[in-house]
Amino acid sequence: MTKEDLISWARAAAIRTGHVLTIRASNVGGTGRKPRILLACERFGSYRPVISNETKSVKKRMCTGTKKCGCPFLLRGKTTTNGDGWILEVINGKHNHPSAVYYEGHSYAGRLTREQTELLVDMSKNMVMPKEILCTIKQKDPLNATTLRTIYNARHKHRVIEKAGRMQMQYLLGKLSEHKYFEFHRASTDGTDTVADLIWAHPKSIDLLRTFPRVLLLDCTYKTNRYRMPLLEVVGVTSTNLTFSVAFAYLGRERVENYLWILLRFRSFMEDCGCDLPLVVVTDRELSLMSAIESIFPNAKHLLCRWHINKNILAKCKKMFRDKETWNLFMSVWGTVVAANTEVEYLRRINELTTTFSHTPTVVAYVFDTWLNLYKERFIAAWTNNCMHFDNLTTNRVESAHAKLKKQLGCSLESLGASTELCGCLNRRIHGLPCAHELAHYVRDEVPIPLSALDTHWKRLHIIPRDQPQIPDFILELNRFVDKVMKEDSAKWPYYARKIREIFDPNTTHLVEPKEKVKTRGRVSKKDKSTRRKPSAFELVDVPCVDMCIPSSTLNSVASTCVTNKIQKKRVKKISVRHKIQTTIAEKRLSIEEFRRQFPRTIAVYINTISDVAGDGNCGYRAIAGLMRIDCIDSWKIVRRSLYEELRMWEDFYKKIFSDRTKDLLQIWDT
Repeated sequence: MTKEDLISWARAAAIRTGHVLTIRASNVGGTGRKPRILLACERFGSYRPVISNETKSVKKRMCTGTKKCGCPFLLRGKTTTNGDGWILEVINGKHNHPSAVYYEGHSYAGRLTREQTELLVDMSKNMVMPKEILCTIKQKDPLNATTLRTIYNARHKHRVIEKAGRMQMQYLLGKLSEHKYFEFHRASTDGTDTVADLIWAHPKSIDLLRTFPRVLLLDCTYKTNRYRMPLLEVVGVTSTNLTFSVAFAYLGRERVENYLWILLRFRSFMEDCGCDLPLVVVTDRELSLMSAIESIFPNAKHLLCRWHINKNILAKCKKMFRDKETWNLFMSVWGTVVAANTEVEYLRRINELTTTFSHTPTVVAYVFDTWLNLYKERFIAAWTNNCMHFDNLTTNRVESAHAKLKKQLGCSLESLGASTELCGCLNRRIHGLPCAHELAHYVRDEVPIPLSALDTHWKRLHIIPRDQPQIPDFILELNRFVDKVMKEDSAKWPYYARKIREIFDPNTTHLVEPKEKVKTRGRVSKKDKSTRRKPSAFELVDVPCVDMCIPSSTLNSVASTCVTNKIQKKRVKKISVRHKIQTTIAEKRLSIEEFRRQFPRTIAVYINTISDVAGDGNCGYRAIAGLMRIDCIDSWKIVRRSLYEELRMWEDFYKKIFSDRTKDLLQIWDT
């Protein structure tokens, strides 16, 4: 038995009897002495007062308790005579206190062993929640008395050790460099060295992209970090219809310039690694991203996500229909418009749509002005079927493209025969596979399908190896840069030295993480640390109708709760939405006097009335509408529309004031 085995056995035996043992003293041995160890009860001894270093006097004890009660229990462990093991002796086997029933709160009993600490670190790296880690540890060791606070402390300790005193950005860039990631970053232009944009990609992801570069899908997600930076993800599709991540990027802002910089660096990844540029790119209707894609990938066919389009129509148009049957009929007719395979069929379906729903001109005008007139080539089948997108028409890829392909290939060849007109050759154009009339020829001639009839996308079942890089002849160019630096002002030399040092050792970067962003629009609320997204507009449409005088901020909050609970559990059906809203309003309503106290006294005496506008992101427009005495439900929309028309009419004049910001404002107000 080793020393560790002896300690583990003694502590396990003590816990089974309701006691906790600690190491009282330990000696590794030496000249003329044998190694030994003393194990005592955790309540051994008595409280020792703290002596002040300044006055050398005993500090006054605070009114707190102590676990020490002078328990005499004591064990001694020592090596055997021949020194090949350890034995345990009982010096005093009695306790002067009752045994513990629960071990939570006992610091020694709740300590993690080395094996448990290694398990905690591994599970933390795999993004397992602390409560799940604690549950796993207790399942492996039923006598374990670890608490959730101990798990959090151990995780924090591991992170501190792993960072080794480095700043957040130094640690991040160091890890990316350690694992050979492709990475680009840039700092903000305000002189604070704050990171503005960051893009990274794993080498294996680039290898997959080199093999399957035809179709790329881009989409942003939110609430992934405390800096409120959007996360852009780029994914691709393999020949076996599996999705793989290509690259990730944090954007400082969702502006055209940010997307341009990110996509330009992403294209440099592809060109440096010998990847072909994509032929099809699928996104949602993010105007800034769409503009950047047209500049960086001008030859790619840009498609819009049909799922997002349908949900936008749901959010904007469902409220304009009186009954569910009419709404379902509209969505059915709209589906036939989207699925029209030819331009002639498209025109026929459009005529059917306008004729059937002539009594709702607002709905028809919305689908034409927002979608069909501007973007029909990007989501209508008559135009999208002319490019090889492998049936990737949505950014979420909920439905399996492989299942749709098998359904099409299962059609009867005899019903189509060998006629090209009847076939339509959709499989050939969309998937790069033999279509019905080609398969009919192979069956009739009794010949196998040749591999040359398949597009190269389907024949790649292995990653294309990377070409061996040639050693660049950059010595002359490097010398030219050195000569140029020497001609610069000597005050700039430390700056150049710092940049070169950051390239070869990212751990020395002076970049800092951005400041933690807080919500600045609307009334300040409690800090939201949840990563759960807010309900979309189409989800709020399904909330039962409520009193329109209720502030929209309260409605959104309650509707969000209703939608989330509806998704998780259906136990909220018994509680009416109106009752929830009334309760929330009663809790959050502030009187005029409480608002007046927030102003300086010299100003407050002149305030007669205060209008509490809804903090829903449109509070500025609502405040202006209140000052202008515009009394209607959609008053803020009137103000916003007036601002848009003013800026549109005098665009050249306002460009002198706002410069490039004018175009962004027009895009924001036009959505």
